[in-house]
Amino acid sequence: MTSHPDYPALEARLDFVHARLLELHGRVASLEAQLHGRAPWISSPPPPRTLPPAPAQPVIATVPAPQQLDDGTEHGPVRLLAITGGSALLLGLGCFVVYAIEQDWLAPSIRFVLAAIASALLTLAAWPIAPAT
Repeated sequence: MTSHPDYPALEARLDFVHARLLELHGRVASLEAQLHGRAPWISSPPPPRTLPPAPAQPVIATVPAPQQLDDGTEHGPVRLLAITGGSALLLGLGCFVVYAIEQDWLAPSIRFVLAAIASALLTLAAWPIAPAT
């Protein structure tokens, strides 16, 4: 198992924060002791460590560029996820409409109006990709 290049810097930062926390606990204990007139129960904390210098070159993950299709449009993981989500949404909507029809939630006149609206929307959606004649 390999370690991430930032692990030493993160561990140093955690050590620094831990030392600072111990220092603050000591200060709180001494203030409480002054308030109540008794000796503090925590000895003096260890001195905080200094942070190592930051690396000269930050580690940046590279993301592959989207691939170009023949028509010049890009497709990548985000577009694939959007297409998959849209397909799942349409499938779920279709199943819900079938269920609503089986339960007689939609009257025949409402079904006709919904079918006309769906047909018009599908026609408008296909208009830009239809071949010119």
